[in-house]
Amino acid sequence: MDKDFVWLTKTTPALQEKYEGKWIAIVKKKVVGVGKNAKEAYVAAKKVYPDKEPLMEFVPRKGLLVL
Repeated sequence: MDKDFVWLTKTTPALQEKYEGKWIAIVKKKVVGVGKNAKEAYVAAKKVYPDKEPLMEFVPRKGLLVL
């Protein structure tokens, strides 16, 4: 299993506090890109880690049920 994904599942509550309603890009267990859409977060991540593919995730607002 991808180490970034495992890290994401363990830190979701803390990430939700800081990034709710935004897209985040994760590389090496760090949030390296944030944006109001996936493209913004991806572009920011590629500036920091041009040779890595970031894990992209939308952080829902508290109380929002995502199915």
